[in-house]
Amino acid sequence: MSKIENFLEKLPEKTKHLTMRSGESRKDESNCGRWSFPITDITSFLDEVDLALPYDGAKFRLIAHDEAGKQFRSLTNQPTKTSSSSDSAIDSLVDGYLLMGAELRRSTAILNETIENQQETIEYLVNSLVETKEESAENTLAIGMLEMENQSLMDDKSQSSKEKALGLAESIVGKMLTPAEITPDTIKEVLRTNPELVQELAKDASIQELFMDALIPKK
Repeated sequence: MSKIENFLEKLPEKTKHLTMRSGESRKDESNCGRWSFPITDITSFLDEVDLALPYDGAKFRLIAHDEAGKQFRSLTNQPTKTSSSSDSAIDSLVDGYLLMGAELRRSTAILNETIENQQETIEYLVNSLVETKEESAENTLAIGMLEMENQSLMDDKSQSSKEKALGLAESIVGKMLTPAEITPDTIKEVLRTNPELVQELAKDASIQELFMDALIPKK
């Protein structure tokens, strides 16, 4: 129930008519409406009060009079000022800025989260590359060491074969110092029991030259 409706409902039976005066102060008030009492149609009455105001939001007094015309009760009312189009535009603009600010904060939070995720991904990739590079370096080093060890073994084996061949050659030379013991059979026996010596002698260019000179006498 509105303030005016509550005022009308509580008026006594002696009320004969109502008047309305509008103004910012009683000194400035002027008559702007008159109605017989009782009021039968409250809705229409309220519409007429609004229409009687000099402007929207104007301050007014609703005055009750008795049969003699004496006023005995009044109601001062200040209607809520209707928002103008400019006020509505400002409100809409403020709401828009507030919404924009909230959206900006949300976008900033998402962007920060995305940057953090990208940074973590980059760090993971860098660490993975470093680990892969270290593993590759370790593998390369291991392969190199294996190759060096294998080459060393091959060199040792080759050196061992050469030393053995030289030892056998020295043995033969030693026997050659005693011609009585050197026979084709003893030489064949030595070569048969020492195939490595045959291979080494076959590779030796000076030995090959000796055989060729022996087989093909020089003229």
